[in-house]
Amino acid sequence: MANSYITLENSNSSLSKYFRVLGGPDTDYNDGMLSKSQEVNKTIGGGIDASVGAVYRTWNPTIMVRHTESESGYGTLADLETFYSYNDPGGTPSNIINFYDHHWTSGDPTATIIMLGDFQKQVLGVSIEGSNAWYHVRLELHEVP
Repeated sequence: MANSYITLENSNSSLSKYFRVLGGPDTDYNDGMLSKSQEVNKTIGGGIDASVGAVYRTWNPTIMVRHTESESGYGTLADLETFYSYNDPGGTPSNIINFYDHHWTSGDPTATIIMLGDFQKQVLGVSIEGSNAWYHVRLELHEVP
């Protein structure tokens, strides 16, 4: 049975929160699109020179999050910004985040990820603070192979 949320957990397990993810055709949620690290060039003789690396997954969820959360275990806008702000690969916690997608039931995380790109947030409605203030936040999550 699928969960109605994803879970993000920092590298030292000091912060772990659920986040609601929007699905549907206008949300760009791709359920783990496969990407291949590769570079392809033409050689001087007309052939192809291909360098291939790891195959990894990316997610581009639109998170629906409150400024102040009233449900236990769910993250706030500030929590999501904290995960996004981890920027030190050698830090405690580091920029590596444990990601549990909505299919996860038990055991190891679905993937370890880093967050890239812009933190694009959009307020829904007129409230910008409190439990009635909802935001949509678009993220880029990239698996660390």
